[in-house]
Amino acid sequence: MNKEAFIEQIAPAAQANMLAFGILASVTTAQAILESGWGLQQAGYATDPHYADKLITIIEGSDLTRFDQVEEEREYLMSSDDANKMINFLSAAWMSTEDVEASEEFPPSSQ
Repeated sequence: MNKEAFIEQIAPAAQANMLAFGILASVTTAQAILESGWGLQQAGYATDPHYADKLITIIEGSDLTRFDQVEEEREYLMSSDDANKMINFLSAAWMSTEDVEASEEFPPSSQ
């Protein structure tokens, strides 16, 4: 596996963890690279006194910050079509209050 393929394999999990825990995906990906030797070792350890410098070099050299920006999927309570239908209905009801008969059905709120 080449380096970019390794990054592409790690990045989605790193991005999910970033959303869940706030740790930048670039840092998590760089740690995976450094501690596994680009996926060639079973496990590594962060005992090197130059560990942080090496992480930064990997982050910058492989442009890993590109994985730090992800858009959260947002679930809306209703579709925009349904929202517009409600707005149109309520607008019509509000406008009808100028009519005396309609104003009895839609009295102005007292504040």
